[in-house]
Amino acid sequence: MVYLPEAADFTNPDVTEKQFKEKLTDLLGFLKQEFPANSFDVKRNIVPRFSADCWTVDGPRSMSFCIIGEDEDAFDVYFTSRRKNDFAAAIFFTEDLAMHKYLSYEKKGNFNNCTLSFSIDTDGDVPAIDDEQLGLVMTVVVNDTSGVNGQTPYYLRLANLADLETLTATHADITIDWNTVVSGYEQNIPFPKDNIQRIFIGCLTSGFDSISSNPLPLPESGELHISKIKCTGSNSTYIRKSLNIPQHTLGMCTGYDDSYNVNPLRLIKNCYDLGYRGFVNHYCGMSHFYDSRWDDLQQRFIVRKPDTDELFDTYLNREATIWHKYFAKAAKKYFMKTIFSISYELYSEAAELSWTQRDWSDNYGYTGYIPPSYLISPCNVEGMNWLRSVFVEFAGILSDEGLVPHLQVGEPWWWINADGKPCIYDYSTRVKFNDETGLYAHEISDRMSDISSEIDQIYLKFLQRELGNSVLSVKTAVKDVYPEAQVSTLFFLPSILGEKSGLASIVNYPVDQYKYPNLDFIQTETYDWLIVGEFDKALRGFTSAIDELGYPAHLVHYLLGFVPDNFLGQIVNPEYRLEKDGPKVWQAILGNAYLGKEYNVAKQYIWAYNQVMRDSLIVTPQDFLRQFWLADELYRSQTEEDVVTGTPVANLPTNPSRPNQPEHKWP
Repeated sequence: MVYLPEAADFTNPDVTEKQFKEKLTDLLGFLKQEFPANSFDVKRNIVPRFSADCWTVDGPRSMSFCIIGEDEDAFDVYFTSRRKNDFAAAIFFTEDLAMHKYLSYEKKGNFNNCTLSFSIDTDGDVPAIDDEQLGLVMTVVVNDTSGVNGQTPYYLRLANLADLETLTATHADITIDWNTVVSGYEQNIPFPKDNIQRIFIGCLTSGFDSISSNPLPLPESGELHISKIKCTGSNSTYIRKSLNIPQHTLGMCTGYDDSYNVNPLRLIKNCYDLGYRGFVNHYCGMSHFYDSRWDDLQQRFIVRKPDTDELFDTYLNREATIWHKYFAKAAKKYFMKTIFSISYELYSEAAELSWTQRDWSDNYGYTGYIPPSYLISPCNVEGMNWLRSVFVEFAGILSDEGLVPHLQVGEPWWWINADGKPCIYDYSTRVKFNDETGLYAHEISDRMSDISSEIDQIYLKFLQRELGNSVLSVKTAVKDVYPEAQVSTLFFLPSILGEKSGLASIVNYPVDQYKYPNLDFIQTETYDWLIVGEFDKALRGFTSAIDELGYPAHLVHYLLGFVPDNFLGQIVNPEYRLEKDGPKVWQAILGNAYLGKEYNVAKQYIWAYNQVMRDSLIVTPQDFLRQFWLADELYRSQTEEDVVTGTPVANLPTNPSRPNQPEHKWP
């Protein structure tokens, strides 16, 4: 035990020089010591391998699929094929990829001395389990330097491993003794079992044709139900870590486009075990939720529309509906209120092009993703009708699970492309402006162009009003069906109120429509400012909602931001590097949360779940947001206005003072 000297030890005249140095060494040693990794309780549980909630599912974008399940020994996969060669798979990785260090299972690629058994039931438009051509196959991927990309696949025909007495076209009881199993249709190809990277069970439908990517005449749907998972043998268990952090003040943001392939129950339980309680803010995404159909004229799959689809029955695909149903069900189980967020973005490959925002030269408004997403114009009647119907369907999922529907209109805006050209000239918008005013919009070539002319001012105010009214129209549509629903919007202040916002500060900030009580609650975010250390500006995320829009603090929700990967981070700061700068951004985010406590808002959220898992963030209630952990490294939150350097901040204020105008340092 380190003896911690007192001040008197250094001022006592009887202390010799040697004793003084010894005491000073003791003090410095104490100050340098690291907090132990077990300051929070990490449990290391020995459990059977192949945990049901840890299986994932994936496949091509033309398909939709999900994996769900509540039992410890079972999971269900739902999938829909739209192309003939569509192929998805239920996957178990021997390493818990991209998972929180203290919520992951042990990496274990050696399958020797282990027997895996389970039952399979299939349903829908699927081949028989024992079909000679398309019957169920488990693929075993072995790390092998002689293979392609360092891996070699081996194939196990599951009908060969089934109990013949119970085998039918739709049911099989499977036993795999990894010591003796061999691959190949004729079971004549041995393979190594000591360095397996993953196993997966294929999911395909009856119209499968591996050499054709043509669309199926109609989509085909199937189901794969795995139950009674059991693992025996001397190598049948692994360590699975768990945490039970008490509730702290932060909420969690999640996203379907990032988590479509995982069991929503595991996602929600991880949030709960990390102390995130109360509200969970879930972005329903822009690329996986919608149902789509082949369009012969455009030669691509596009979102379904009731006026052009005789068989139309839903805006969401079946698998997205099931996944979100189980997400809501899990949230209710863990006493979480759920906010579903839907934005004006649509994945470009499936977007209805006539709905999209355009610049003066008719170029699409597009985001920086590859491929990009496009944005629905607030003035496009068909596009907005579609979007409002999507909101109503998502509200219905929450209501059906016994939750009050909370909906967020996510970051509605008139887009400005990377070249600075505003996308405010789509046909629907220009026609509506002319119909209402008799005027014609003039070209504004850049977000920073001179907009002092009378016609420009009239047009920009028109755009502002149309954006705000489109948000309120979503609220009306949802409440017409679910009167108890609560509807908000989320606006991103750096793009609206930054020095280089230009015309965006007018068109994308419809104060008259956003002000209280026009919306049931309000959400803001400021993360670009945090990344570059402009803390005073970031506090406008609170003051804009409270002081400018008039919302009571208990109706204000604040998204703290996220730690971007290199691609996104370098958009804001070209010198950004995740490994070097990531912890510094976390320090800024948690410091912002610490200062934000002063405002007593309803909730502050970490964006997002995947970044928390990637960096193993741990926040504990006893630290009061003054410090936090990234795995086993302790960091102090940064609250000072400065470049985000990651330098620990000494003497954090215990009662931060709220500035009247946090933007006072703006040039």
